[in-house]
Amino acid sequence: MGKRKIVLAQNKDYSGKISKPVMEKIVDDFKENIEELESKGKTVAGTVINGGEGLTKGAQEVFDEYTEEMQEKDKFSIYNTNEDVNKIKESLQNKVKNKNKN
Repeated sequence: MGKRKIVLAQNKDYSGKISKPVMEKIVDDFKENIEELESKGKTVAGTVINGGEGLTKGAQEVFDEYTEEMQEKDKFSIYNTNEDVNKIKESLQNKVKNKNKN
């Protein structure tokens, strides 16, 4: 079996768009956590940000730059809006319901 990989996530309880300063803080936190974990021999596969109704233009630029940095390191970065999270949740609930019926 291969080495376990870690996925870091941040859930933001936002009703509006995530701003550039908030995204900069999220990215800085992720970078710090990745560095700390990898210094201890752990492997980070990627990061996920959940929440908000989208990203402001500035936040999108920060996220795009971060995503490019992550890809250069063979890692992923994903952003899900509140709506995306609800769709994922609903899809998983439906799979469980369908599995339990069989």
